[in-house]
Amino acid sequence: MIIIQRIQRILSQKEVLKNLVVKELKAKYVGSILGVSWAVITPLLIMAAISFIFTYVMKMELENFPLFVLCAILPWVFFSTSLSEATPSIVNNAQLLSQFTFSREFLPISTVLANFINFLFGLMVMIPIFIVFRIQIAPYLLLLPLALLLHLAFTMGVALLLSCINVYFRDVTHLLGVGLMFWFWLTPIFYSLDMVPIRFRWICIINPMTSYVTIYRNILFEAKVPNLYIISIALGAAVGVLLVGYIIFAKLERSFAKGI
Repeated sequence: MIIIQRIQRILSQKEVLKNLVVKELKAKYVGSILGVSWAVITPLLIMAAISFIFTYVMKMELENFPLFVLCAILPWVFFSTSLSEATPSIVNNAQLLSQFTFSREFLPISTVLANFINFLFGLMVMIPIFIVFRIQIAPYLLLLPLALLLHLAFTMGVALLLSCINVYFRDVTHLLGVGLMFWFWLTPIFYSLDMVPIRFRWICIINPMTSYVTIYRNILFEAKVPNLYIISIALGAAVGVLLVGYIIFAKLERSFAKGI
């Protein structure tokens, strides 16, 4: 019942959320010459670096390896950037909370949505490239909204959880950088799940980001329908983490004033 009431309150204040998202987007590129183009440039630069190391230094033999990496780097950049910016969002906007009355979850949510818009822009620019190299993916693009929705829900849940915990334990912001670095290497971005030795594969499988990266790669690179097992993991992680994150946020926000 509490969750339903909060959702109704969010819907009644959707204009506030929209304004916060616009504010986040403007702040992200204020003073930047290239502006929103960084949504494409950043993953391309990371892809180029990884492709060079693993193609020419470590001799990774995989056809179209840059595209193999790119379809995983794009969602990872959205995820990691969202968490990095959403985690300190409540602490950084303490003055805003004291001046205006609005749902406090709007702060981490608006940050995630702003990064999601960036992600969509980068993805829309890159999709024609994927189609040129493999026209077979065209019909499978219809599955992309499902991947995007589940990935967004999961990211939003983690952002809500970290942002409220950070109010009481400021070390979360510092630990996040290290955590994301480990999380990156444990996610099959520059390697496939099949390349991981069987005795260690469970580590990747219990990593929720593995399911999202696999779904994107199935659609954009392999031109196939993701299997139900991967989809069920992605769905369970999205719903479970979003609910847990929202419930914990709702319980802890009552004493935000003490932490801020």
